[in-house]
Amino acid sequence: MRQSNLPLASIFRSPAFEKIVASSSRRFVVIADTTKLVPQLNRAFPLPIEIVPFAAAPVRRRLEAMGASAQVRMVGNEAYTTDNGNMILDCFFPGGIASPQELQDRLLHIVGVVETGLFFNMVEQAFIAGPDGMQILH
Repeated sequence: MRQSNLPLASIFRSPAFEKIVASSSRRFVVIADTTKLVPQLNRAFPLPIEIVPFAAAPVRRRLEAMGASAQVRMVGNEAYTTDNGNMILDCFFPGGIASPQELQDRLLHIVGVVETGLFFNMVEQAFIAGPDGMQILH
C-alpha cells in the first residue's frame, strides 16, 4: 500500500474519530468533487480543531495569538459536541495554511488540543469528480 503525501483537511464530525478510523483501515481513499480541490488549505474551508471543553478559553486564546480566527462550532444555539464529548473550534489562519505539517506540530503542542483536521501520509488515493470526468490523485 502506497500512501500519498497529499495534505488533506477534514471538516466533518471529529478529527480524532476520523483519524482513528482512517489509521485502522487497510486502505484509505477520498472521494470528493472539484470544489474541494484548493491551491492552499484553509482559504475556502475552516480547519477543525478538536479540543477538550474545559480548555476552550485558553486554547482559543493560544490560537488567536497565532493569528487564527477561531469560532466554536455551533448546532443551533449549542456548541457542537463530538462523540467523545469534545468541542470543535473552526479556525481560519490569515492567508491560509502555507506549511501544514509545521502548523500541525504547533497545534498538537497546545494543551487541550485533542486533534486537528489535517491528515498526513494516510490517503492512498483521492478520486475527484468534476465536469471533465474523474481525476485520480496519488
